[in-house]
Amino acid sequence: KGVDVVLPPNPKEQRPEPRKILKSISGALNHGDLMAVMGASGAGKTTFLNMLSGRTSRSLTVSGSLTLNGHKVDAQDIKLVSAYVQQEDLFLPNITVKEHLTVQAYLRMDNRNSVEERKEAVDQIIQQLGLTKAANSRIG
Repeated sequence: KGVDVVLPPNPKEQRPEPRKILKSISGALNHGDLMAVMGASGAGKTTFLNMLSGRTSRSLTVSGSLTLNGHKVDAQDIKLVSAYVQQEDLFLPNITVKEHLTVQAYLRMDNRNSVEERKEAVDQIIQQLGLTKAANSRIG
């Protein structure tokens, strides 16, 4: 609610004043909603997603409040329950869709989740994204 992301001044880049990258962003999603982030190049889409997932650069100043189920959260809280694939993420061409999602589950899910819970999460994602027929297909 009312989130601003500010880039500090940098005289070396001839930017003597702070620059607001995101200005007073507010929004809400309900459980199960799908959101598309669209905009022109340089509009702040990646900054927005980085801010939502707790990946902002230390040089950026983030103000405003981020809540989850009505409770104020910080970057660490968000990292426990959300993720997105960055533009620069690469897919290994030799593994299947299911194998890729399984690797991501091991990297991103809490260590307290059992192997079975991780497998269930991967299966749910495959089903929700309509990838059941492609689950065992190689990515590349």
